[in-house]
Amino acid sequence: MLNAVCSELMKLRKNKMVLVGSAVLWLIPALLIVKAFTLDKGMTPPAEWLNTVVMLNTLMLPCVSGFVVTSLVQKEYQDGTLRNVLTAPVSKTDFPLAKLAVWFFWYLITLVVSLSISLCGYLMLHGGEVSYAAGLLARNGILSFLAGIPVLAVAFRQRKIFYPAVLTALFMAMIQMAGSQVSAEYILPGSICPWTAVAISGMVPVFSGYFGICLASIIVCGILGTFLAVQCFRRQEQ
Repeated sequence: MLNAVCSELMKLRKNKMVLVGSAVLWLIPALLIVKAFTLDKGMTPPAEWLNTVVMLNTLMLPCVSGFVVTSLVQKEYQDGTLRNVLTAPVSKTDFPLAKLAVWFFWYLITLVVSLSISLCGYLMLHGGEVSYAAGLLARNGILSFLAGIPVLAVAFRQRKIFYPAVLTALFMAMIQMAGSQVSAEYILPGSICPWTAVAISGMVPVFSGYFGICLASIIVCGILGTFLAVQCFRRQEQ
């Protein structure tokens, strides 16, 4: 498993989609900071600016992440390197788990840098305590990744085709955005759906029952997505 992860990390550096995706996600908070200082003249309320950052991340993180994981998987099919993996007398579980680990590694590094830029902007614009903003952005990012793991299964199933996984990631991102508009009477069903639960988890108290339901549904989605990805790959032939 460790050898598979190391091998995938070496490939990560050569993937242009990884670099472009990271740059896009880092550019978003930077542009919001520039906008706040130039167009808004620093008059945007802290809560409004933070909500804008969260909403853009809710939309862009899963979309860009979907492009990246699709690129990571699709390149293996295009280059024909999967033939060696499928014919080798080794565990067919290590490869999809290695892809998941590398995907998460890229995602975590990108999220940390994006979070740092956002928090620096928050401090420059509004000063004061940033623990709430940091917690909200970090929690939203990690939960968004867990809810998006099923995209990996779609990427393995689609093989050389590019669009199904990307469209799935876009669809999940739109559902996450819709979660931020859920009214009070629909919070319970919204908490059960893992993608709307990502947005709702940032709207309810951390120690509330609703947050527990959101967290449980997202974790179950991540586990199920991992299982499906492994099964999709293991059932493939040369």
